[in-house]
Amino acid sequence: MYNTKFILSNGIEVYPGYLNRESRTDLLNQFRSKREFMWCGCKSEKKLFYRISEDLRIYPEHNNYQHDRYCSRYINEIGEVERKTGYIINEETGSVTTYLSFNPKILDLKENVDKEASNNIEEESDLDQDENEATIEKDTGLKKNDEKKEPKLTLASLIRSINVDTYSERVLNHKKIESKEAFSKLVYYRMNNVKVSRMRKSIGDLTLENDGVKFIYVPFLGAIKKEEKGLKKYYICTRGKDNKVYNNFVFPDTMNKTIKDFVKTYGIEPNQDTMLGAFQYIKKTKSGVQYKVLGRIHLFQISNIGIYVRSTKEKEIFDYICQMIEFDNDIKFWIPPDDESVGGIVEVLGKKKKILLLFRTKKDEHFSYDNSIYEPLVIGQDDPITREYLYKFIEQMD
Repeated sequence: MYNTKFILSNGIEVYPGYLNRESRTDLLNQFRSKREFMWCGCKSEKKLFYRISEDLRIYPEHNNYQHDRYCSRYINEIGEVERKTGYIINEETGSVTTYLSFNPKILDLKENVDKEASNNIEEESDLDQDENEATIEKDTGLKKNDEKKEPKLTLASLIRSINVDTYSERVLNHKKIESKEAFSKLVYYRMNNVKVSRMRKSIGDLTLENDGVKFIYVPFLGAIKKEEKGLKKYYICTRGKDNKVYNNFVFPDTMNKTIKDFVKTYGIEPNQDTMLGAFQYIKKTKSGVQYKVLGRIHLFQISNIGIYVRSTKEKEIFDYICQMIEFDNDIKFWIPPDDESVGGIVEVLGKKKKILLLFRTKKDEHFSYDNSIYEPLVIGQDDPITREYLYKFIEQMD
């Protein structure tokens, strides 16, 4: 299991990327006169100790620590930090750097696609129309030899990482999420702190006017087909941040593929808990007509409070846990955004161990964890898990 956490002498886990100045000051004051009060979670039994300085920086108490190779602090034999994830949270600043399998600033429209666009876009610029958007799905990767051995995020994993990162940042800083609508606004805010490797701007700072591309994250309301001026046109309907409904023009193949991928992943049709994440571009047809393009699209399902879920079983379990948290302040739940193998972590006040949620997939996954800290709960898609079952599982834990 990928490690980014520290463990305090009182048993509490802290993630330095989520420790704001106030939290760091509290820790400094709490342990100011003590040594060896905080250690890296990758080798809990060996106690690789760290301290907080007066300027609130975190540094090792001893030299030449040998971290586990799946720890964010691991340095190989030639002194290099090996990147184990495509989503890296800076321990000092809390900012995020992502490494992607595509270049979000470039959308290469092939000749046949551009021809189709010319046939479907009227001879007037639709940039002045409210969100009437052509949608073309075409990924253009970075150079073949560019970081080829290191992990990269797809569009789907990028969106999930930002989503669960937003959720975990709130939870680990003891803040509540009022509704999925409020949570969507928090995701937008979090994107201002998420950069793509080799891009100066954050994802949230990209604009159509200055960069020719922006990222959108909105509720999906369905897909419709209209006949206009003798042409059949397809639209994806979304609700904007202003709560207005927009019809986004989309080519039929792209729309069908997007919905087909969603149904294949979740086994259901899109519904009221379906969101759309996409990069939007300004492009031109060969005749010079400008239009907006949702160049990369991903439909996904969310929990009742807005957490990204990868299956209907995840949604079921996340909703149960969030219901439990609503009535029991002794339960805390978060999701490590930089470790896709972990479904979530549940901490219960008074329990020595934490629940490590693992969702069984079709492919084999080899997984390591500290059994002195975690009690794994492996859940399959067809396993009949209820809220009562989760309470009983908690009761039998150490």
